[in-house]
Amino acid sequence: LESAPSGRRPSPPPLRRRGPSPFGASRGLDPAPPTVVAPGPSDVAAKAVLVEPETMEGAGAMDMQEFAHLQRRSWAEVSKKCVETANYGVLLALLKKDPLRLFAEPVPGTVTGYHERVLRPMDFGQIRRRTLAGEYASTKGLAADVRQLCNNAMGFNPANSIYSVAALGISETLGKCLDLSKQWTKLIHQAHKRHFMRVRHDRSLRTDNDAIFAELRVHYPHIVRNFEHRDVLRAKLEANFIRTEENEGAYYGRR
Repeated sequence: LESAPSGRRPSPPPLRRRGPSPFGASRGLDPAPPTVVAPGPSDVAAKAVLVEPETMEGAGAMDMQEFAHLQRRSWAEVSKKCVETANYGVLLALLKKDPLRLFAEPVPGTVTGYHERVLRPMDFGQIRRRTLAGEYASTKGLAADVRQLCNNAMGFNPANSIYSVAALGISETLGKCLDLSKQWTKLIHQAHKRHFMRVRHDRSLRTDNDAIFAELRVHYPHIVRNFEHRDVLRAKLEANFIRTEENEGAYYGRR
């Protein structure tokens, strides 16, 4: 290689223009990026028209919001019916454990020392009225009042008395009913969620209760039947008469 004359540096090779770099701008040699202009209302509306309404792929934010709102609104209605149905069924099962109607009405004021020792009296008549009025937002509220009733009876009466024994049986039945209620509500919720996952990808599917619980009706018909027949449970609760072996035997006579 020949050295350059003293005092002068060799000239660099000429720069060549090249296309855009895949990693972005390169030392200012790439073409200037286009100017970004905020889209106007007409551009947004035009893009919204291009979104396919039947699918969720590429759907805009508003479309997703509408779908989420539809799912929440549907579940709110179903959840409310679940709470009503569960409360009716649980209370009817508990009333059957009190065939002698020991806790049907408030304890009279003539019972010595009761109202001095029991600070929050509770009876099935009061619980039944609250249930029919829809005052219990969940099964937990109903369970809290039933436990109060049982604790009052077992705390005031001797352990071997008819009141304490009946209250203990009601308390044990309450636990079993709550477990069944949770399982029942869980299956309803899962069926609702699965159906709306299908609706998310196929907007042609219906979102009424018949469509939502069609699959659940095949495998667990009794679960859907209880959900749909809550009016029958309510009518039984309004009648304030529970058919049991004890009270029917007393009325018709045992054979």
